Amino acid sequence: MKSIINYLIICVIITMTTQVNAQITIGTATIPDIGDRLTYTSFVGLSDTSGYKLAGENLIWNFENFTTGPEELESYLDINQTDLVDEFPDANMVLSIFNFQAAAVRSDSAIYVLGLESQDFTGFGVETEANFDQPYLYRTVPLTFGDQFSDAFDVAATFPSDNIPGLDSIDIPIPGTTLDSLRITLTISKTETVTAWGTLNLLGESFEVLKIRQIDSTSTKIEAGLRSVFGFTWVDATPLIGDDIGINQNSVTYKFVTDNSKRSIIEISENVIQDTIVVVSGRITNALFSNTVNITNDSKPLHIYPNPSSDFIQVGVEDEVNMLEKLILVDSKGRIIQERNNHVQSDRIPVHQMLSGTYIIISFVGNDIYTAKFSKQ
Repeated sequence: MKSIINYLIICVIITMTTQVNAQITIGTATIPDIGDRLTYTSFVGLSDTSGYKLAGENLIWNFENFTTGPEELESYLDINQTDLVDEFPDANMVLSIFNFQAAAVRSDSAIYVLGLESQDFTGFGVETEANFDQPYLYRTVPLTFGDQFSDAFDVAATFPSDNIPGLDSIDIPIPGTTLDSLRITLTISKTETVTAWGTLNLLGESFEVLKIRQIDSTSTKIEAGLRSVFGFTWVDATPLIGDDIGINQNSVTYKFVTDNSKRSIIEISENVIQDTIVVVSGRITNALFSNTVNITNDSKPLHIYPNPSSDFIQVGVEDEVNMLEKLILVDSKGRIIQERNNHVQSDRIPVHQMLSGTYIIISFVGNDIYTAKFSKQ
């Protein structure tokens, strides 16, 4: 009888321990702040080709071997310092990620995107702006095991047909018409589900994590702008030229997150191309627990001469510092224009090839951050 009681006690303890461990929650401290910069290193060649897909509780993942690639940067800017402030007066943040700058509203528990601008829409070098009908849920907290949320948005671009190679060889089955332009509309949907929790062993360190499975899918509508003696009209051309453009792509991303970091510790993506080719890649956060730098609070003044300038500038600080560990020049939409390491204050920075406008220069010296605005004439 005593052994049975002891067994039941052990079972209760195990159950209670499991229940406590299962309550891993990603809280409000993980929402990026205005001024944060999150840096990652991309990788390919992950040795574990299936373990990251596992779902369940109290799991263990071991990721050690990677072939690393270039760094990636995400910036979260004050919209008042960008050109998007007039287009999106209700937004307070700009997300600068890859080729996109997105106007967003950041609260303590969520980030909603109101619209975006892309410098290279669908890879065709076309600048595009989109103002969403409804806010798009980009991030939300708290998150715990079993939680799920989803959302979608549309973005469209119209551009001359000669911007896309190969379209001149496509026959338009409407006599007396010529292909004048294309309008491509993407409906991009996302579903995030917290499918697992457990311990992540990564590059010699261990983390208690939630694993989020993010499914992204793209539905594409392609319309051809046709001209004839009767005028101009739009015709649905998705069945005709969709395969030639080949911009449909679906992906699954597995994100491992802790309550100590504003973004994923590691993300592993499976991109499915043409329904048959699966490409596995990912990225690792560069600084696991302090992966942000705030450029709006407690920053020190940076001196720029001449300002404004059309040819070159010199950048310096008042403190007795000769070398700036890192110097970043960002345009008004959050795009990094130049980035320099170990910059000597007496060195001249050429700016003659830059477009006229207002730029932000950020410099890092130890734990100090220096910022200033610069006008290019």
